Amino acid sequence: MKNLEKCILCSSSMEDIFEYHDYIYSRCLVCSLVSTYPIPDEKAIIAHYKERNSGGNYELYQDYKDKYSNVYKGYADQINKYLIKFSNPNLSGKKILDIGCLTGDFLEIMDERGAIPYGVELQKEAVEIANKKFPGRIFQADIFSNDFPNMTFDIISVLGVIEHVVDPDKLLQRSYELLNPGGLIILQTPDSSSFLAKLMGKYWFCYEPIEHIHLFSKNSINLVLENLFLKNIVVKQHWKTLPINYIFLQLKNFGTEFYNFFKPLENIFKKIELSVPFYIGEMLIIAKKPD
Repeated sequence: MKNLEKCILCSSSMEDIFEYHDYIYSRCLVCSLVSTYPIPDEKAIIAHYKERNSGGNYELYQDYKDKYSNVYKGYADQINKYLIKFSNPNLSGKKILDIGCLTGDFLEIMDERGAIPYGVELQKEAVEIANKKFPGRIFQADIFSNDFPNMTFDIISVLGVIEHVVDPDKLLQRSYELLNPGGLIILQTPDSSSFLAKLMGKYWFCYEPIEHIHLFSKNSINLVLENLFLKNIVVKQHWKTLPINYIFLQLKNFGTEFYNFFKPLENIFKKIELSVPFYIGEMLIIAKKPD
């Protein structure tokens, strides 16, 4: 099988690292971005998410979204800490755009803290739910289309999105264009250079063909943000506090080998209501557009 020969970020050579579920995984020799090959086409991506929406991790998220709110509060806390250190700490009146906002749950947290929420989402059902919370501020579109309004924002959040898209560099460039001077961009994405990713190899939870197309390292995410002239780039490990049963059920979608191993304990996990700090090798990044 032919591999991806050139890195989509820096055009350097790629080296194959393994084959998994009929896909080749290659790592850039310079910036360490990991990409899957073949790059899935639109038909494969649509079919994949149609299946996931009806019975995969998105349905699971809806079942546990009240518990997941702690994760969104954590994002908001990190934005506040960053503003205190590098900018005006007052969120009041700041317009935030959440790209891939689903049902607007993160925007609810930001609304409570004084920000003015906007969202963009492709799933029709999710848009309908989010628009009930923020009428007229949730757009069923992508940020490149004519359906997206001519607006700019003070904060743009791209949470668990860039690893899913065919051209993440293009998405980040467009996000930069939509930022006001002095605005912030917050990203959350798997870290292919994390210790856990190196330890687990191809069985790392975030290696999931079609779902995750490009996986950034700390080096590659810094490279793309520096190329956009963003400054005060902060990259840190992202821990989530999640219910034990939610973690177990997520293994159906990310880590099927581990799910099958632990499946005999399923009834025990269902009875455990405890939430625990959990880390699977993800990172949280915040950066600022120059004033």
